[in-house]
Amino acid sequence: MAHWTRIAQPDAFTRHLWVALKHGVTRCRPAFLGDALVVVSVLRGVKGAKAFYRTPIERGRKRIIEAFSNWCSVNAVT
Repeated sequence: MAHWTRIAQPDAFTRHLWVALKHGVTRCRPAFLGDALVVVSVLRGVKGAKAFYRTPIERGRKRIIEAFSNWCSVNAVT
């Protein structure tokens, strides 16, 4: 949640936690020991307290994995 640490007020870190709601992984090709892989996590959007990410993993220009995750901000006290 690096984007959140850049934009949130410091007191928000003690008042809010992020909880994973859903993860999904589609395996497109195998990866092998020694492969140089590139992983980029992309914030696709925010709706209310939810954040939506897409994380492709690639070797060169070939997609190895297409992953997604949905997260929700919750009150840390309750």
